Amino acid sequence: MVRFVLTGCMVMPLVGLQATLLSGPAGAAAVPGPPRSVFALQSGSAGARVTWNAPSSNGGSAITGYVVTIYKAGVLQAPTQGITYGATPTSRLVPGLQTGKSYRFKVAARNAAGQGPASTASGPITVGAPGRPSVLWVKAAAKWGVVQVRVRLEIVRQGNGAPVSRMDATCTSSNGGATATGRKGASKTSGIDPWVMVGQLTFGKTYRCTVTASNSRGTGVPSKPSDAFTV
Repeated sequence: MVRFVLTGCMVMPLVGLQATLLSGPAGAAAVPGPPRSVFALQSGSAGARVTWNAPSSNGGSAITGYVVTIYKAGVLQAPTQGITYGATPTSRLVPGLQTGKSYRFKVAARNAAGQGPASTASGPITVGAPGRPSVLWVKAAAKWGVVQVRVRLEIVRQGNGAPVSRMDATCTSSNGGATATGRKGASKTSGIDPWVMVGQLTFGKTYRCTVTASNSRGTGVPSKPSDAFTV
């Protein structure tokens, strides 16, 4: 049975009135959605650079700030309510982390209505591990199925306080070739050369390669994939 109530000169069903009361005044702001594309990168021997994209929805009110929460080995760290930053920029240095430990980060946005839900967690990083390598080019020797992956030297030399001891390259095919890997260690006299050899790729297949750098604290974030090439 539908009951009716008087509202001024209007008669409206009680169920309609309940819906109106629950939804609040028209145009009221909601909390923002979760930030997107959260990414973390090692920064020095005890910090991380966390970046993100603004939420798809600001809830109808301008973003006033962001809150970054820290997880070490999956455990929420103090301050448990997170670290509050301003609305811009969407990239922040988080200091005071423990060297050699694995961390992830989540980010939430705030507006006049309150704090929205947290983002999905960033990928893991090991604090104090080398920075992200940058692949300059990949040179293929088709006769042998071998490629030379060259890395930007400046990044290789920056081990965040500990020398780079190893580089690993992984080349993955998009059309059926076998995945192949290569490794380059540091020499005692000249450190580490900025290239890695990768063999046993499949002839006629298309590949992209990524590189990671390691030191005594752990392995850093992989490079962005190289341009595609065919063996």
